[in-house]
Amino acid sequence: MDYSRVTPRSRNGTTGISYEGNIGAGKCIWCSPPDRIAAVSVFVNIPTGASATFAIEVTGNLVDNLGSDGNGSNGATVYWSPVESDSATYTSSRVKMIANSVTGIRVRCIDFNAGKSGATGINVCFVG
Repeated sequence: MDYSRVTPRSRNGTTGISYEGNIGAGKCIWCSPPDRIAAVSVFVNIPTGASATFAIEVTGNLVDNLGSDGNGSNGATVYWSPVESDSATYTSSRVKMIANSVTGIRVRCIDFNAGKSGATGINVCFVG
């Protein structure tokens, strides 16, 4: 699985997150929200005509243990849990607001079929 990380950007007086990108099947993108952000909104959009299965997950592991790919560093194990206890995966576009009581948020694209859309993956946006 290919993992990439979102890094915060600067805004007036505080550090925030504003990122948009596309990920295909077997890929993942994650972020570690800065302490000054009260919440992060995660938008996952499946292009019209396409189908996908994806997961939105959170972790409470120590930030220092997350590593550069979210899979742990220095022998640490990172535990990711579904953002909702009743659903581990989704098959339709979603918007979730996650309070900053977590150290990491990730979106994993499990399966993607472009259909007639011609898209290369799902669109993921982190805003906080």
